[in-house]
Amino acid sequence: MKEKKIIIITSIIIGVLTLTLGVTFAIFNFSKVSVNSKLVLGDIYMHYNEPNQGINLEGMMPIDEYTLNTSTEAISTCVEYLYNTYGSNWNNLIYSSVEPKSNKNNEAIVKPIVSAKNNTYDNYCRGEEIIIYNAEQKSNPSDLDVKVLPITAGGPSTTVYILDDLKNGTLTNADKTYLETNNVLINNIKSLANFEFTITGKNTHTKNGILYNIQLAKGDIPADKTEVNRIQDKFLKFKLVEVVDGVETVLKNNLTIEDINGNSIYSNLISENTTSEITKTYRLYMWVDSSVVICGGDATDCDYTVDTWNNLFASIKVNVNGAYTEAVNFVEKVKSRYNVDTKQDGLVAVNTAGDLATAGDTIREYRYSGIGNYCTYTDGTNDYNLSVSGTTCPTSACLRSGAVINGDSDAFVLMGGTCSNRGGGTTLSLKGGQTTPTDSGLRNYVTFNNEMWRIVGIFNEENASGRVEERIKLVKDEPISLETEVESTITKNGVTYNTFKSSTGSKYKYFYWNNPDANYTGNGNDWTKAGSQYYLNETYYNSLSNNNLIEEMKYYLGNVTRDSGNSYISGTNSEVYAQERGNLVCDSSVTEFSQNSSCNIWYGNQATWNGKIALLYPSDFGYASDVANWSNDYQTGYSNGLSLTNWMFNNEMVGTWFLSPSSGDPFNVSVVDNNGFLIGISDAGDIAAVRPVLSLNSQTLIGSGTGSYEDPYQLMG
Repeated sequence: MKEKKIIIITSIIIGVLTLTLGVTFAIFNFSKVSVNSKLVLGDIYMHYNEPNQGINLEGMMPIDEYTLNTSTEAISTCVEYLYNTYGSNWNNLIYSSVEPKSNKNNEAIVKPIVSAKNNTYDNYCRGEEIIIYNAEQKSNPSDLDVKVLPITAGGPSTTVYILDDLKNGTLTNADKTYLETNNVLINNIKSLANFEFTITGKNTHTKNGILYNIQLAKGDIPADKTEVNRIQDKFLKFKLVEVVDGVETVLKNNLTIEDINGNSIYSNLISENTTSEITKTYRLYMWVDSSVVICGGDATDCDYTVDTWNNLFASIKVNVNGAYTEAVNFVEKVKSRYNVDTKQDGLVAVNTAGDLATAGDTIREYRYSGIGNYCTYTDGTNDYNLSVSGTTCPTSACLRSGAVINGDSDAFVLMGGTCSNRGGGTTLSLKGGQTTPTDSGLRNYVTFNNEMWRIVGIFNEENASGRVEERIKLVKDEPISLETEVESTITKNGVTYNTFKSSTGSKYKYFYWNNPDANYTGNGNDWTKAGSQYYLNETYYNSLSNNNLIEEMKYYLGNVTRDSGNSYISGTNSEVYAQERGNLVCDSSVTEFSQNSSCNIWYGNQATWNGKIALLYPSDFGYASDVANWSNDYQTGYSNGLSLTNWMFNNEMVGTWFLSPSSGDPFNVSVVDNNGFLIGISDAGDIAAVRPVLSLNSQTLIGSGTGSYEDPYQLMG
């Protein structure tokens, strides 16, 4: 066990409290379930085997999951790695020898408008909480120095701290691995004793599988304790890992009993036709989080006094239960529908070059492409099949003025009424009195949170813990509706954000991508500090009925490019996909995209973010179009077919935010408007609809459904 830690807050009274080294403050016991749990159904069985002894953690004091090694050698290693990896512009750590008048330090960390003279990571790697102040260029444009703006008490500033960056995803998984391997970041959890158990089984059934669930439950109360002495659930933290050949892979981390709330922390399936016995090994870690405050003396606002802490205990059980089930793994079920020749169910594969995969290609991901359920419209001469949502065909469609009337045109807006309120165009009528949509054969409908969602595809990407697995990505079929409970404002870190504009829209909420108050510092298009991000990952996430299935993922924040003077996103599917995942930071002297077309992370933003709920990438929209349009440039999205034969673009289409910022300036983000334009320069303070995006964990199961609108996939768990 690593060095124990206690947080002592004392009032300024001499002699109130004396601590004696070696005092045992708490004993933590793991209570075990039965030595051997079995599920036996003929030739189908699952065993849960425990070790002979449980775990006793004595004197367990609050710890941080990670601490920082601030030895000279570790600091040198940290500085060298960050500088070699990111150069001088990472995370705004620009060191400038200026003196802010309201801050009497001789030196300050600032965010310059132009290049500063000196660069260093030294303060950051020492674990200092660096304050980044607002700065502006001096009056002489040729002067490369900066001046710090006046700073008032409690005024705008941004703190940067390496351990916070570790938690919020600023440090990538590669960063974390390197710094941990080289003893810069110390993982305190690995040093704790762990509870290791195995699950073995086989399943010769030809149709059904065995679903097993790993659960945590409170253990028994020791004879000399009462329930009152049990440490509060919120202070216990858990990490579950899978062990393969001695190597740990994190499955769940930083869980509390409150988070679990009686649900399984992890589920897996022993599939049908598993005739050879399989073995899965897991380890569970438990610790007391450092957020607990233990006080001595006359201190107030404490969670515990030293005396009460001395009598506390924690006890946890690991339960594994299994059931014979008709459920199947969702990823495997969808993949089984893939056919390289027939594009069955609309499912296609993308190769590593970003193009449609052919036989023998290495597959990067699977996606659904093409038109969804559609209604047929006519102008009396030509017929048009247009994707729709729901079970009723809208009465008419609008062919916008100037559109090319052929298979390459996407200038359609489905609507009730006529084109008169859309600036002109030809009003198209339903053909043959059609009332219900035609089934296009696209099978990507899913019931989630008792709502209709769609499968974007299967992506083999990193989660927040660095685990690369195939996971299904979902997008809400329609934007968040007026009926959905939404806060009009949300406050985070002293900043109040307007989340939506309640006076607009007859069916959907219209959100600000980011509309903060005057206390906000940073770029307007910084997703990590955007009001819509906070809303989606707190208010909205907590409203979802089966959010335990959602994986915390690594999302990419690369900017999308546009031609100078053009508002449209520029590039083909494969090009835009690469832009979204790029990490070239713009130089601080760049004030608009045309000055440096090679950068795609606006200065001050970060390249990735870890979270549960996000938005669509522009490339997600592009790949949802029929494969015939994949090589078309986004900037002509109005008339190049990109939106016409696209299941994401339908009669419910309204202007909808994308995740990716623009590389044009620090305020713009990308959006698809209600005409099918893919726009890269919409102001983050404007309004548009929101279609939440999430990834299901790789072990998510389905119990029924074919994926059609009438029979969507039904999730289990």
